[in-house]
Amino acid sequence: MNSSPFLARRGQGDGRKASMTTVDQVKQRLDIVDVVTRYVPLQKAGRNHRALCPFHQERTPSFYVFPQTQTWRCFGACATGGDVFAFIQRKEGLEFPEALRRLAQEAGVPLPQRTGPSPHLRLYSANQEAARFYQERLLSPEGEVAHRYLAGRGVSLDAIQAFLLGYSPTDPYALTRHLKGLGYAEEELEAAGLIRGDGREKHDQFRNRVMYPIRDLEGRVTGFGARQLDATPPKYLNTPRTPVFDKGGTLYGLDQAIEPIRRQGVGVIVEGYMDAISAHQHGFTNVVASMGTALTKEQMASLRRFSAAFVLALDPDAAGQAATLQRLEEAARSFQEVRRTSVARSARAGEIFAQPVQQFSLRVALLPQGRDPDQVVREDPQEWERLVSGAAPLLEYLLQVMTAQYDLTSPEGKAQAAERLVPLVYSHVENFVEQDRYFQRVADLLGVSRQVLEASIGAVRGQPRRPADSPQRRTAVSPFTLAQEDPLEEYALALLLQHPELGKVASGISPELFARPDNRELCKRWIECATIKELERDIDPLLASHLTTLLNKPLHSLEIPEREQAVREVFRRLQERRLREAKLQESQALTGEEVVEEGWEEQTLKTNEELLRLFRQQRRS
Repeated sequence: MNSSPFLARRGQGDGRKASMTTVDQVKQRLDIVDVVTRYVPLQKAGRNHRALCPFHQERTPSFYVFPQTQTWRCFGACATGGDVFAFIQRKEGLEFPEALRRLAQEAGVPLPQRTGPSPHLRLYSANQEAARFYQERLLSPEGEVAHRYLAGRGVSLDAIQAFLLGYSPTDPYALTRHLKGLGYAEEELEAAGLIRGDGREKHDQFRNRVMYPIRDLEGRVTGFGARQLDATPPKYLNTPRTPVFDKGGTLYGLDQAIEPIRRQGVGVIVEGYMDAISAHQHGFTNVVASMGTALTKEQMASLRRFSAAFVLALDPDAAGQAATLQRLEEAARSFQEVRRTSVARSARAGEIFAQPVQQFSLRVALLPQGRDPDQVVREDPQEWERLVSGAAPLLEYLLQVMTAQYDLTSPEGKAQAAERLVPLVYSHVENFVEQDRYFQRVADLLGVSRQVLEASIGAVRGQPRRPADSPQRRTAVSPFTLAQEDPLEEYALALLLQHPELGKVASGISPELFARPDNRELCKRWIECATIKELERDIDPLLASHLTTLLNKPLHSLEIPEREQAVREVFRRLQERRLREAKLQESQALTGEEVVEEGWEEQTLKTNEELLRLFRQQRRS
């Protein structure tokens, strides 16, 4: 490999010393031991520190912090590690830009200023003013009918204020006049989805309805849900899709449920606004609402940031209906997509190895006949707790409901059921032991032997699952010693950014191969975006300068085969570095005296096998 184009470039920098980045300044000023100690008590273990892992339950310490390299690693069930940014991201459920802003503020490091105001600030502001207007109308004599409706549903004044509930007047121009009087242009109000109409005559989007402001994770009002108070259809009306509102990517009440979900380790998903409000009002603040839609992968990815366990509260009257079943199947698909992208992309032969992360579970709680979550919570809070704690796994529920749709007394019915159920199992269960258990479960439900079921499905079980196309939302991280600049990582990213056609060669890479958090985030965003233009448009301002630098980084002029070889080599080197660092951490942490958590030996063996595989690949090349 001595003729490698990458080796030829090493040491041939442009002679300029890179200035210290915001990331480097933060890491220079903060000690990872001090940061981690705020969340978990650390004990000295030689030159390092250890503790019970804050990310999973265990009896013996497997979580280590390495002061010399300012990194951490869990040698137990989590099998992950990283730097101070990775710790805060995982512990607080933050994306990298959010973690950077938080730690920079703590370290007293100034952040680069935005080049200009957000183009959507006026839309957020208009929605916020609209929410205030609607609430004022609700609390005025004009909103008596809406106030009576909410009182009849048991909504308190405190809940009205907490959720910013309101009332939209019957006057079709009331909101328009109010917001124009505050200086908002008609074009802004239309862009925010607050007014509509053909031609020159625009009127309010919502009239004579109870208003439910919908907020994002930062508490900004992005849109509204509105319930009718008269016979005007539809019963519920939402803000149309706008630059700041997308119903399919939003969960009602999530901004208020984040901390309770983190604290309790589980979130509950209901369907309607009132279900969520009632739950919060009665102390069940880990509840969010899907607003009457099937759970999307965007919603599941958002939830995954805050917990690994969620429960769907389902109305039994609709449980067996085709529409509800379809929505549950869609939720299962969304759940599985996010579950797969919560780990690094599956490695194919000759591609990059990735570590698993914490299991992600989705369960179903069936409510009593004829009662929705709102009623159960208000009438019997203890029953609500029991139903949530006793929820069944989503796949188990789907198997039972789907089985009931077929005539299992006939061979044809059994075959039809098998054709539907078996692919569901193998597309939604990653663990082969769990697959085998569910396979037996399907055989039992159909009343056939394992041999008959296997014969009926042919090669379904043996079909390899393709790696997920979606990017991983929560970036698993790698434990490396960090420097102020990393030529290896920057060269890898520059190749991918400047030569988009190399994406097919690098299709199996994982962001966790990058030690620097800014490079790791850029890799993740590169995977998510279809084009470089989309990446430049959507990148967080804190990373825009770094992206520009990499896009303009001088590279040797290489032919296509040489570029492809360079990509393979640079990612092999990143993987080898990652595995060698893991071996170093193992030697530092395991002194022979500790009682280690189950799984340590398995991790060590896996690391050895991966290093051996890389060495064999290198010899063959």
